[in-house]
Amino acid sequence: MGDRSATMQACRDVLQRWRLRLLRLPNVLGVGVGYKTVGGKGTDRPAIVVMVRKKVPAGTLQQAERVPPVIESVPTDVVEVGDLRPLSGTVPET
Repeated sequence: MGDRSATMQACRDVLQRWRLRLLRLPNVLGVGVGYKTVGGKGTDRPAIVVMVRKKVPAGTLQQAERVPPVIESVPTDVVEVGDLRPLSGTVPET
């Protein structure tokens, strides 16, 4: 388990350096650290997760607009999340 937490910390460190660059890309809504999903199935591979409104084919984007598949040896995972809307109304007290 120590190796996994060390790897997750390495992902967080890389994300800290790349956060603003990734958030400036078109269609990117958020970034974080998690585990890579391949073919709809979760893996145990830590990754930088990039949340986008809609996934588009890489060929339709200019190179500078693409999320790199790997950043500083850390894989990325682009996840389509759709349109995000803030909650409205009040939050019940607990």
